[in-house]
Amino acid sequence: MNNYCMKCGKQIKPGAKFCPFCGEKIPTNVQQNVQSNRIPNVPPNTTANMASNMMQNKAVHAAKTRPVWIYLIPVAAVLALVIIISLVIGIGRKTASVIGSKGYEKPIEMLEEGIQEDDGQLKAKAFGMEEGAYLPYVSSWHDGSDMRIDIKSAEKIEKDELETELSSYNVQQAEEATDGYIVEVSFVATPEGKDEYEVDAYLMPVIKADGDWIIGYTVIGG
Repeated sequence: MNNYCMKCGKQIKPGAKFCPFCGEKIPTNVQQNVQSNRIPNVPPNTTANMASNMMQNKAVHAAKTRPVWIYLIPVAAVLALVIIISLVIGIGRKTASVIGSKGYEKPIEMLEEGIQEDDGQLKAKAFGMEEGAYLPYVSSWHDGSDMRIDIKSAEKIEKDELETELSSYNVQQAEEATDGYIVEVSFVATPEGKDEYEVDAYLMPVIKADGDWIIGYTVIGG
């Protein structure tokens, strides 16, 4: 068993009478070991290794005793992020669809509904007119019939030619127009139990006036 100096704590050879480090006299038949009131020299990495092992053991124990719901938090966070991104993309696409929609189609769809429902207010609104206004280009026999309006083509009118082009169609709102198209449309009858057929075809000036898309007051047959 190793002997240690009572004064300086250094390890000394067995049987030594004096400490070679501090000169302290070593009592006879007395051996000091690790259990003495002096802390013997410890190998350099022993304390660090013990501390590391203790920390690892604590970490393993904590992981074993950690509630299951803690592991669900990051999963829930990822799912929430995916949902938010999906909503943002969906809203963005919807907004882009509205912004990029063909505005000139709206009054044509309104006219179609007015004919199908025999609704004079809708028909007049499609032309930017008040209900009861004379609409010479919408045949009365269309009213209430199974009729749809197909858009065959649409040609945008250049800004610098807008008023001239619309005036050639005798469009009364030509001076108010800020945008416009010449739309080729086909009125198609869809009688129940019979084959559908084309009734009329028109070149329809559709303009944007006062922020709204309307059908120019004149329609010329094709």
